[in-house]
Amino acid sequence: MGNAGDAGIVHPGALGARVGAQAVAAGARAWWVQEGRSADTRRRAAEAGPRTATDLAEPAERCATVLSA
Repeated sequence: MGNAGDAGIVHPGALGARVGAQAVAAGARAWWVQEGRSADTRRRAAEAGPRTATDLAEPAERCATVLSA
């Protein structure tokens, strides 16, 4: 089980980016997976502030909660 202070956002579209930004604002370490994602998704994630995971396994290992939004 991952760290209770970490949250994974699998693909931060418009909704997921907002969820990630709120998690970061609340003090969580949010993670997202950029592999195969568009430039728009990468931009939203950069603006929202989650950390970049290398693959899907990383947030699954690090995070107590993983969302697909």
